[in-house]
Amino acid sequence: MDEEIKQVQFSIPGHPFGKQRPKFSRTGQYVKTYTPEETVIYENLVKLMFREAAKGRMFKDGEMLDVRIIAYYEIPKSTSRKKRKLMLEHKIRPTKKPDWDNIGKIVCDSLNKVAYHDDSAVVDAQVRKFYSEQPRVDVTIRQIGGGAETVTEENAIEVVLFAKQYMRSGYDQKGLDMAVASLEICRELKEAGYCHNYQQERPDLAAWIDKINKLIKRLD
Repeated sequence: MDEEIKQVQFSIPGHPFGKQRPKFSRTGQYVKTYTPEETVIYENLVKLMFREAAKGRMFKDGEMLDVRIIAYYEIPKSTSRKKRKLMLEHKIRPTKKPDWDNIGKIVCDSLNKVAYHDDSAVVDAQVRKFYSEQPRVDVTIRQIGGGAETVTEENAIEVVLFAKQYMRSGYDQKGLDMAVASLEICRELKEAGYCHNYQQERPDLAAWIDKINKLIKRLD
C-alpha cells in the first residue's frame, strides 16, 4: 500500500454520472440527511475501478496531484449519419447533463481515502465532455511537481507515441477516441502559457514542442 505511484489511469464504464444533492427524511422532530442510492452505487464503482488499476496502492500524503477526466456521452439513436460523424470526431460535443463540475465532484469525492488521503491534494484538474459509441468516464491521476518542470520531453514523446499507436489500431471506436484525445493534449501543450516565447525563455523545451507541432500537422 505504501509503494509510491506516479500516475494511474482507469475507466468507469457506463453513462457519465454527476454527484447528486443529499436527500432529507423526517422522523418526528428529527431530520435525517442521506446520500441517494444511485450516487452510492456509482461511487463504489469508481473506487473499484481505481483499485483494480492501482493494484491496491494510493498516492502518498502531501503529494500534489493533477486529475484529468474525459466523460464520453452516448450518441442519441436518432442522430443522422452526418452529425454522428461530427460527434465521433469531437467536433460536436455534449451540452447536456450531467454538468462537468458534478462529474468531477463525484469522481474526486469517491477517491477520498482510496486514491489519496484527501481531495485537497488535487491542485489542478480538468473535465472534458465528448460523444462516443462507448459511453464511459476516463480518469488520469498523476503526481506533479511545480510549474513548467512538470512537462518534459518525455511527456511529449509519450503523447506522440500514444497517438500513433491508436491511429494504427484499426480505427476501432476506443482507438479513435484515444487518438483524438491525444491530439487535443498535444494542442494544449503547444498552447500552454509556459510555452510562450519558449525559444528565449525555455530553450530546453524547443525540441519537444517542435515534435508536437509536427504531430499536429500530420494528424490534422
